[in-house]
Amino acid sequence: MEQRKARDSLSKASLFRVFKESADADPEFNYEKKAKKITAIYLAFGFTWILASDRIMDIFIRDRELIFQISILKGWIYVFLTGALIYFLMFFAFRKISKASNELAAESNERKRREQQILYLNGHDILTGLYNRSFFEQELKKYGSGGNIPVSLILWDINGLKIVNDVFGRAKGDEMLMLFASEINRVFAGQGIVARWGGDEFAVLLPGMPNKAAGGMCKEVLDHLDAINRESQLPASITFGISTKTVEEDSMNSMLKNAEDMLFRSKLTQVDSSRYYVIESIRRSLYEKDIETEEHAERLRVLSEKIGSHFGLTRSEEKELEIFAMLHDIGKIAISDSILNKPGKLDDHEWEKMKRHSEIGYRIARSVPELANVAEYILAHHERWDGTGYPKGLTGESIPLLARIVAVTDAFDAMTSDRPYRKAMKLEDAVMELKNCAGSHFDPSIVSIFIDRVIFKENETIDIYDIAGGSVKSREPLFKGDPDLLN
Repeated sequence: MEQRKARDSLSKASLFRVFKESADADPEFNYEKKAKKITAIYLAFGFTWILASDRIMDIFIRDRELIFQISILKGWIYVFLTGALIYFLMFFAFRKISKASNELAAESNERKRREQQILYLNGHDILTGLYNRSFFEQELKKYGSGGNIPVSLILWDINGLKIVNDVFGRAKGDEMLMLFASEINRVFAGQGIVARWGGDEFAVLLPGMPNKAAGGMCKEVLDHLDAINRESQLPASITFGISTKTVEEDSMNSMLKNAEDMLFRSKLTQVDSSRYYVIESIRRSLYEKDIETEEHAERLRVLSEKIGSHFGLTRSEEKELEIFAMLHDIGKIAISDSILNKPGKLDDHEWEKMKRHSEIGYRIARSVPELANVAEYILAHHERWDGTGYPKGLTGESIPLLARIVAVTDAFDAMTSDRPYRKAMKLEDAVMELKNCAGSHFDPSIVSIFIDRVIFKENETIDIYDIAGGSVKSREPLFKGDPDLLN
């Protein structure tokens, strides 16, 4: 009984609230005027019915008994019409109330959903779903109070995220961030608070966990990421710093500083190796996309070194030439397989995408300071002597020497390799093509040295396959589907 009363009370309150909010929403809607109008219509209809029907009966009917019976019937008709009128009035009134109530409930639910969403976003990172820095700092303050001994703090920093963003795009960079977030959260979520600390940083707070146990969990993360690296094209690498509060006198700020210092020291010792690791991972991924890429690079290395030996290069330049020949096409890691492996010539749109590989390779190499000079060569290895190359349109000797050398060997290897849509050119035809393009595409002096002192030596024709250390069967092109033999 009490539950029923409560429901009735709630219903009345809801009904009153609906009418009140409807009136507030539409202040011009006068309910009193509407009610009086409906009542007036009803009374006018009733009086008209009674007076008109009595008057008609007096005129046409003389039998009092019959008039009495008709009066009874008239009363029933009036009751019926009154009931019908009340029904329709109530039906439409309550339908409107129900609609208003549903709209009010939907609005209330949407408002609650938005409030919950705002509360969630206030404490969480949108991309990874982890807690954000603001929430984490609040937790640091909370656990900085007495009674929370021991408590460990771990800071993580992703290596090579900028390279991934530059090479593969932000979408791949976000994928890498979410990979780390998922892995760290998998290991630590049940033990503490995991948050995204910054752009490429994460933080973990572990109340009640000693330093050794926290370090063991960090090793679990690193081991699992190593396994992922063996299967993924994303070069996942991460560094961490850990600190543990063991006495009440230690502040959370000092613990945070200790973790940051350890992270910084770790990055100092790993920064070079991690950069090279990322570069090597990208190069390995490129070779896995097409094994002939590696063979092509090896042939270019050998041929380019033979040309370079005639230019009196320094030892550092010789080393740069070797690295450049091996990495000159590294930017192709960001070119889709459908373009790299297309069995026919590329259309204009595909060719524009392909041309981006030199700029992408430049950005990859620039990420490692020791490869800065090589980066310039990678950018320029498709420039032409007459300025019609790409991406800068450099001319003559403004093109770096090593880039001019590789431009000749790269074109020669492309011409003497089988393509899906054509067979390799004969050696004599390839040599003639180089001569024809000397002074337009290529540095004439390099073409002359390459033909006279590398391909033809002491008036003897040298087997270029033996020079490059390859075989006829292994001479698939790297630029499958090039619209230009010399590119």
